[in-house]
Formats: sequence, C-alpha cells, structure tokens
Amino acid sequence: MRLERHVGCSATALRSKKQKMREAILAYRRAQEEHCQPSSGQGIGVGGDETFFDLPILVLMELSSGYIFTEVSCSNRTYSTWVEQIQSW
Repeated sequence: MRLERHVGCSATALRSKKQKMREAILAYRRAQEEHCQPSSGQGIGVGGDETFFDLPILVLMELSSGYIFTEVSCSNRTYSTWVEQIQSW
C-alpha cells in the first residue's frame, strides 16, 4: 500500500485508524439500507442478465437490494431457458 503521508506507526494509532474505517463502513451500510427501502406499494424491480465466466450464467436479481434470486450456469441462452429458470419465482 503506497501512502503519501505518515498515518501512524504505533499499534494504538493503527488500531484507532482501523476503528474509524470500520465505523465509516458501517455508517455507509446503514445509510444504504435506509435509502434502498421500497416505498409503500412500490413492489420489487427484478432484472435478468447474462454474465460470462467459464460458461454463460443466467442471473435474476432484485435491483434495489442486489438480492440474487437465481444464478444458473447455462450454455443455452434462449428465452425458453430463461422462462424455465424463473418459473419458481
């Protein structure tokens, strides 16, 4: 890690920096959880996509929360394959 300035070298200074970073990350998480709550009657917004690692992977995700409903490795990327994978949802 390349630091442009002196951060601290004692265990106490590093522990303090670590705690401040942890608090900032948790505060960001709380802010995002509050912001991403759907309004009354809004329902959910779902999106489907294909990602490619070794094989095409069909992904069905709730867009505001990032919750993945299904993720299936599949080489056949036709509409009927998508429908077959999401019928249970």
